[in-house]
Amino acid sequence: EFYTSLISREYFGISAIKDGIAITYVLSDTDKDIVVSILISEAGIAFDAIDEKPSNIFVIMTGNKDRMMKDSLYLNYLVRTLRLLNDKDLRDELILSKSVKHVFSIIKKYEEKMLSSQKDSPDYLKT
Repeated sequence: EFYTSLISREYFGISAIKDGIAITYVLSDTDKDIVVSILISEAGIAFDAIDEKPSNIFVIMTGNKDRMMKDSLYLNYLVRTLRLLNDKDLRDELILSKSVKHVFSIIKKYEEKMLSSQKDSPDYLKT
């Protein structure tokens, strides 16, 4: 069911954005609120991105369809993910990462950097 839903989403709209990033989501009947998967391809994969560059970082979000839409859970994760991936240094580090542990440490480092920079931001800019 997950695979079929994912392929169906890509058929109706490609998830590749630009700068080597592709993000998509799949709603399901799972009991999980949200699960985020990150796939990284150092070489990149042609994925019909707006900038016509290959995608290196693929983010797939899935979760319970009712819970993901409640309180905009999906949108909050999407905005936070896009803010993180907007940082070229983070993208470069992720592409060169060699282990899952390294990926998590990179994301944690940049999340902390993002959160510390938001301390002085208006509430509506915070995630």
